[in-house]
Amino acid sequence: MRFIRYLLFSDWRVPTLLGVIIAIFLLLFYLDYTRTVDIGDREVIGFIRYRNNIVQRRFSDQVIWSNLQNESPLTDEDTIRSANLSDAEIHLNDGTVIRIDENSMFFLDLSGGRPTINFQGGTLEIARGTNGNGEASDLLIQTAQGELSVADSDLRLEAGEAGVNVQVNRGEARFESNGETHTVGQFERAQIDSSGVSVREVNLRLRSPAHQQLIAGTGNQIRVDFSWQIAGDYRPITFELARQRSFSHIDRSSTVNATGTTVALAPGTYFWRIRGRNQSTGRTEESEIRKLIVAQNSNLALVAPANGAEVTYVEQSPPVHFRWTASDLAGSYTFRLATDPALNTVVREETTSTTALAVSNLAPGVYYWRVTTRPSIEGVSPVASPVFRFSLGQRSSYAPPVALRPVGETFAQPAIATSGIAFDWQGASEFQSFDLQVSSDPGFTAIVIERTVSNRSSYLSREALANGTYYWRVRGRSASGQTSAYSAPRSFQVAGGPRTAREDADGRDAREGTDQQDADRGDTTRDTTRDQRDQNRTDQQRDDRVPLEEVRPDDIEFISPEEIYKP
Repeated sequence: MRFIRYLLFSDWRVPTLLGVIIAIFLLLFYLDYTRTVDIGDREVIGFIRYRNNIVQRRFSDQVIWSNLQNESPLTDEDTIRSANLSDAEIHLNDGTVIRIDENSMFFLDLSGGRPTINFQGGTLEIARGTNGNGEASDLLIQTAQGELSVADSDLRLEAGEAGVNVQVNRGEARFESNGETHTVGQFERAQIDSSGVSVREVNLRLRSPAHQQLIAGTGNQIRVDFSWQIAGDYRPITFELARQRSFSHIDRSSTVNATGTTVALAPGTYFWRIRGRNQSTGRTEESEIRKLIVAQNSNLALVAPANGAEVTYVEQSPPVHFRWTASDLAGSYTFRLATDPALNTVVREETTSTTALAVSNLAPGVYYWRVTTRPSIEGVSPVASPVFRFSLGQRSSYAPPVALRPVGETFAQPAIATSGIAFDWQGASEFQSFDLQVSSDPGFTAIVIERTVSNRSSYLSREALANGTYYWRVRGRSASGQTSAYSAPRSFQVAGGPRTAREDADGRDAREGTDQQDADRGDTTRDTTRDQRDQNRTDQQRDDRVPLEEVRPDDIEFISPEEIYKP
């Protein structure tokens, strides 16, 4: 209390107050950032059908962006953006499809009588749908340069450095700016910037695949059919395929005399276009650039129960847990369980968005099961897993649990009180409790630990144990009280504990005898070492003597007294 009073009435009161305010706002920001976003009572206007990498949404009354997933609902007045190397496909309730390219952002407002998209950057491809009466209502697209009005039309909208490019592939669009109206018809491209609007015809027209279309296959190389349409005399036609939008490195370039080609591609993201020389003008023109996503529609693998597995029980049929691997292209999965290999006699069929399912109250017998993907993307084929078989049988008695550990381990006696000894085992799912026994003899006549463990298959014991070998076993007990046989016994050792008085006396006598022997041995060793050292010194001196008659003048080195006695 004195410390708080000091902070409030000393020179630290202002920094303290600022610190508290900052901490509160940081906490509020963290809670708002990490909380699960709930659409609440907002009106749902569509769904994300496909998402690649990071696509985010921001509600009109929030500042935090949240990540979108496949099948995420979209609400009115949402702002949508995509990150680098990301794209998505949005399906609105009126049938309109919006394909979002990377680094794009727009605002959806369908609350008024005229649906509106506020385009803020990137690339959008819009296929306009119809309302409930089968008629296409006007869609207003707002840009920084003006407003586009489209009805029953398909168009591509791309923000450039100077303005906006609009290409109409079906129907028409009207652009209004500064009181002027310009019509962009089918197979026409408009460049809209500060200088005005310029419209020209597109003669090199790409047909399929559509921009940002996803093509899936089951192999490592997936065949993709490319097609286009030529209006006019353009020769030759060059097909180009690259990994980058800039086409700085072209992976494939070929001259094609027809209006299409087929290429086998590995999974990945590609960009494609065609180029042709206009025989009338002599200029080489290029088509639009389209993005293509090639994905591997991987096979489903069933995980559990394994093929041929046997599931048994004694009193109550347990729930059978089914698991399988996920598929990136699946919006959901269809699970089918039957009693025949052809899966005609269906016991359970369910659609789920997860990769796990539990089925309860099954009768004893043989069952077959399979999982099939339900792709959320148009044009992607479903993939079915192989059919797995398992059996469910009832036993007259419980199988004993399996003792897992400890097995042959040695525990330090002083450490048992702190770390303990962990007993682990495995038993039937019907067991509600287990009886654990630890004995100092293999016949379990000298029980030192006996415990009943409920609702778990482990026990940590810190009971003090003397040095020696111990044996342990466990049995299961069902809810009705029926027990299994005990598991096969396992053993472990305890060492490093307190010694008995007899062991201490014997050890003391042994140490005294050993110490005396070491002392005698030490005296003898010291005498021997001293004699050996003297002998070595004598031998060294003898080796260092040189006969005088063998000494030459060059062998004598003069050393100055100053060198010897210098400080």
